Amino acid sequence: MRVKNYIKGFNTFNQSSSINEMASELTKLGVPKNLMQFIHKLSGKVQSWSHRGDKQVDPRTGSELDKFHTFQEPRAARLGPFPAREDVPLSHDTQVIGTKTGQRNIFHYLTQVLDSRKDSGLRLILINPNDDQIHYITRKTGKTTPAQRADKYGHEYTGAQTRNMSREDGVAEKLGLYVRVVTIDADSGNPVAGWEGTIGQMRDDMDDDSVLYIMEEENRVRTKRTTRSERKTLTEDQFIKYFIDNFKSIADKFASSAIDKKSEEWKEIHDTLTPAEIRSMSLMGQGNDTELGRKKSKLDQLAKEIDEGGVNPDSLKMELDQFQKLAMREGEYSPVGTNYTDKQKASISDMASVHTVPVLASMFLQYVTLKKVSKPFYTDDPFKEFGLDDLLFDMD
Repeated sequence: MRVKNYIKGFNTFNQSSSINEMASELTKLGVPKNLMQFIHKLSGKVQSWSHRGDKQVDPRTGSELDKFHTFQEPRAARLGPFPAREDVPLSHDTQVIGTKTGQRNIFHYLTQVLDSRKDSGLRLILINPNDDQIHYITRKTGKTTPAQRADKYGHEYTGAQTRNMSREDGVAEKLGLYVRVVTIDADSGNPVAGWEGTIGQMRDDMDDDSVLYIMEEENRVRTKRTTRSERKTLTEDQFIKYFIDNFKSIADKFASSAIDKKSEEWKEIHDTLTPAEIRSMSLMGQGNDTELGRKKSKLDQLAKEIDEGGVNPDSLKMELDQFQKLAMREGEYSPVGTNYTDKQKASISDMASVHTVPVLASMFLQYVTLKKVSKPFYTDDPFKEFGLDDLLFDMD
């Protein structure tokens, strides 16, 4: 992706459109759309680092990506564990409060202006237009000297003991200063996050055209999610009961109409068969890849769907599961839980707190009857909210 031409900002790029002010602030900085959307949808939850690797989910597909990797970590820098990570989401209206331009100024800011004696949570966007690199930096590790630790914890302790004490106080104490970055892999287009080498090694990837955007330290996305999650809990069983009590009769009408159509389709196929073909079908096993075998499979499928009849609670549970997965892919909601499966599904409680239970039930009715939802899922992305995603220019 070539980004140099976009650093001048979204408004300069297209001043004629009144929609410019609706764009994410990250778009105005030249951050590609897929990376921008990923930054806005990050979990923002502290998670322990695992030496076996870490997992991330692609918000566009819901699929689990490969393990995170550290790009330039030297063997000697493996001293001690990496700290717990927290990739913090940025709101769509997040503001730039400062910039640093050029390798020297950026390196000075990262190592001298930011306190290197402690781990720091960050909100930085680093753009290198000449190497097509854009990173969202969310954390920096800290380190202290043996003398500084001895002064703090006592000279009677060994260096290893004071290093462990310092780690308990939230300082990584690795051999270098590392930064946690979120980016988009240029080859696969997938989001990747990890500890990207040391700051010193990152300096080799910067030049005089590199720009570091210092973002405000805001937590508006996490605050909204927390506020919504603190509202009354609504279980999936409670929601299904509400749906059956208030919307099942409507769903059954759609189901009845669908059954009539399937019955007509079954009859049309069956009427094309000769008596000899019907006898052959009765002796035919599953998976027969002939024209007659395919007709048999279609008739069996239609007969099964007709026999299942209208909407029932068991089928609704399966439908709701798929509905929650669709909502998590298309909207911005809190997940059901923290394990891999639950992260793929939007919380019913959170969805209800955003839309209200009646509106959510009507959205579910659309999904049950039409297999699509016409009412937009919740997002604070103004382009997506107004159905104007296509107006965001691609930067590939």
